[in-house]
Amino acid sequence: FMHIPLLYHYAQRPDKSSSTLRNILAKAYSTARNGLPDNEDMGCHSAFYICGMIGLYPMMGQDWYFLTAPAFARTEVSLGEGRQKLIIEAPNASTTHIYIAAATLNGKALNRAWIQHQEISNGAHIIFELVTAPTNWGQDIPPPSPLARSE
Repeated sequence: FMHIPLLYHYAQRPDKSSSTLRNILAKAYSTARNGLPDNEDMGCHSAFYICGMIGLYPMMGQDWYFLTAPAFARTEVSLGEGRQKLIIEAPNASTTHIYIAAATLNGKALNRAWIQHQEISNGAHIIFELVTAPTNWGQDIPPPSPLARSE
């Protein structure tokens, strides 16, 4: 059920995914003793929170990720045992800048609100331009269907 807020991507409204996800993260999670909304069943809620905050949410059982507005100006993830890094930047990230106006992947314009694992598995650099109002960024190319078979 945790991926439900991200399904707006399929309706070609990734802006609604970003705003809904940020709303859930702000209201349901905190640093208080009861800061997780439910049983922390094997790290599920922590993973949901982290993925939501960095703007890279895996679609379970698939080889791609939904992109949403990161809450941090910079996130650096070490990939595997190598020295590769996934760097996610959103210089103006804030509680009000929750919509993506533009993005680049390794210096090239990214016009879709999802990426495949192979695009980041050997290291990558994603930069988001965040704004305070909804945009049409990422609406033209919906994510792959989990029901589609790749040959």
